[in-house]
Amino acid sequence: MTSIQFRLATQQDVEAIAALHTLSWQTSLQEIFPAQFLTEQVPHMHRQHWLETLATPKGYLCVAELNDALVGFIFCHTNDDLKEWGCLIDNLHVHPDMKGRGLGRQLAQHAAHWCRDIQSCNALHLWVAEGNRAAINSYLRWGGERVERCLHHHQGGPSIWAYRFYWENLSQTLLQQE
Repeated sequence: MTSIQFRLATQQDVEAIAALHTLSWQTSLQEIFPAQFLTEQVPHMHRQHWLETLATPKGYLCVAELNDALVGFIFCHTNDDLKEWGCLIDNLHVHPDMKGRGLGRQLAQHAAHWCRDIQSCNALHLWVAEGNRAAINSYLRWGGERVERCLHHHQGGPSIWAYRFYWENLSQTLLQQE
């Protein structure tokens, strides 16, 4: 059996990352966002986002591949919330066929190492749609604490309620589980 390979993303990964990001939203957020938004606006929105993100790299963008196919990725960076909440996991997506195998946790652990070892920060946070029960359950299992609920606005789409999850001490939560 071939093992999953992890590596830093390059500009050549834009299309695959955007496609997986879109597929992830279309499958995990179909009860939250209107179908028309997910099929007509989201693919273009994600492609543009990743073109811009990879054109001026910042943070940590790690992809997971199986048999040379992208099966997951994580994007983590610092932002204005760094002092209060630590590094931000801006995106964490796993191909629907790979869910339930621990890949999301492995990607989060890669980001946690980057946060702790490169950014000298021992905390992480992320936002998740209130209706994304599978992700919420995963973050709780990984030791994340649900600390805040906020209305998030999406360009061209509806506003949705989201939770902030927080890992205050990576060594005692996410990285302890390695």
